[in-house]
Amino acid sequence: IVRGPDGAPVATCRKTGTVTEGELCQKSSDCGSGMACVIHPDEKALNAGRCRSYCCGGGSCESGTYCGLLPLFEPTKPFPDPLPIPVCAPATNCKLLTPGACGAGQACTLVNEKTTTCGTPGTGVEGDKCPCAEGYYCTPKNACRKLCHIGADQSDCGSGACVQGGSALPTGFGVCAGGDAGI
Repeated sequence: IVRGPDGAPVATCRKTGTVTEGELCQKSSDCGSGMACVIHPDEKALNAGRCRSYCCGGGSCESGTYCGLLPLFEPTKPFPDPLPIPVCAPATNCKLLTPGACGAGQACTLVNEKTTTCGTPGTGVEGDKCPCAEGYYCTPKNACRKLCHIGADQSDCGSGACVQGGSALPTGFGVCAGGDAGI
C-alpha cells in the first residue's frame, strides 16, 4: 500500500525487499512479500519502521500478535497524518485492570480473544461505540462494556454485578451488569 497524490491509500504491485518480519525498515518496499513498513507507537523514537505482515481480521495473525491498525512509516512524505494499515502487531500481554501495567498515556486493553496489549485508550464508556476508555472492553458489536474481576462486584461494579462476559474474556474477568453499569 502506498499513497496516491491525494493522500488516499492505493494498492500497488512493486518489487519486494528482503527485510523479514519484525526487522527495521525505511519504506514498505524494503519488506518481503505481504508486509508493510509500519511504526509501532512504542518505537516512535527509532526513526525507522518494522516490517509487519498484512492481516484481514483477528484470525489471520500468529500467536503473540493481533490484527491492528498501525501507521505506515513514511519519513519522507509530507502527509500530516500517518496512514493506518492492518498488520499483525506484537501484543504486550499486559494484565487487565492493573494500575501501572502500561506506560504513561497507555492502558491495558483486550485486542482479541484473550490477547491483551498496551495501547492508547479511547473515550468510550458503557454502551458507547469503540474505541473504549481504560477499563472497558470493545465487544464484537462495537460497544464498550465495563470490565471487572469475577467475584469483585462491589469494588469493580458499584451496585451492579460482575458477570461472565463470554469466551472472548480471559479467565477471571467479566463485565458489569445492572446497578451503576446502566444495563
